[in-house]
Amino acid sequence: IMRHLGRAGVRVLVAHHCRLAERIARTVSNEPGLTVLNRTHSNQVAICCGDGADGDKLTMQVLRRVQENGRVYPTHGEWAGRKIIRASVIGYGMQEEDADLLSAEIIDAHRCCVADVL
Repeated sequence: IMRHLGRAGVRVLVAHHCRLAERIARTVSNEPGLTVLNRTHSNQVAICCGDGADGDKLTMQVLRRVQENGRVYPTHGEWAGRKIIRASVIGYGMQEEDADLLSAEIIDAHRCCVADVL
């Protein structure tokens, strides 16, 4: 990529990825029951559901549902002792509509998983 874009182009790409991560974090954090654990200074967003062990279980259920839907593929991880959904913005061609799709998939899966419990 460096050879193709040059230093200035890579800077623009990284800044774009950071803005998309901020967009995801902002959208997801507006959904009750979803929390973004990190500041989005980079292209990573750490998302969890609920609190404690029950929240960790719900987080993993939401992640599985998102992955099974197959439209986007965030991964798992741990952040500050919590299980998380890790959204990494790294795709060269990723745009706002892709960030919005990722956010929507996480929010929809969360709503479905919470409804399944009720």
